[in-house]
Amino acid sequence: MIQFGTVYPAAGDDHSAVRLSVDELEQIAGAKGWVDVCKEA
Repeated sequence: MIQFGTVYPAAGDDHSAVRLSVDELEQIAGAKGWVDVCKEA
């Protein structure tokens, strides 16, 4: 997700989503860091 500038977290339906920067999402979620869970192709 870090590679994207803007994200739309799951919000119920397509009319209730909010647009956030990855930094905003990290701050709002109270994240303690990022984890890489994907293999690079």
